[in-house]
Amino acid sequence: MLPYLEDMRYALALADLAVGRSGASFLAEIAVSGLPAILIPYPFAANDHQTLNARSFTASGAALLIKNNDLNAQELSKLLLELANDKGRLQKMSAAAKALAQPHAINNIIDAVDELIYNNKQK
Repeated sequence: MLPYLEDMRYALALADLAVGRSGASFLAEIAVSGLPAILIPYPFAANDHQTLNARSFTASGAALLIKNNDLNAQELSKLLLELANDKGRLQKMSAAAKALAQPHAINNIIDAVDELIYNNKQK
């Protein structure tokens, strides 16, 4: 057991599979890392947005989803063992996660804002 990790990039770089909630930051990190995941959306998130986030990852094949109410040690253990014994599936999930990554998103946003500012100055 590790203490609370401030810098998750090192843990993600060493991991073969992630298990976690489906907040935007975590999903961005696992996508950029190409890390397959088991997602357990936080059921009390506003407008159930974590479930919507998780569905985009499951639809692409990058993750599996377990609803919080369905989470139990047996179900999680079963999925972990299944995936640990299926390297091909993990590789496909990893590729799907990488395909969702937007590593240059901040640059794209800055470029769009710059263009809006430039166009407004020209008027």
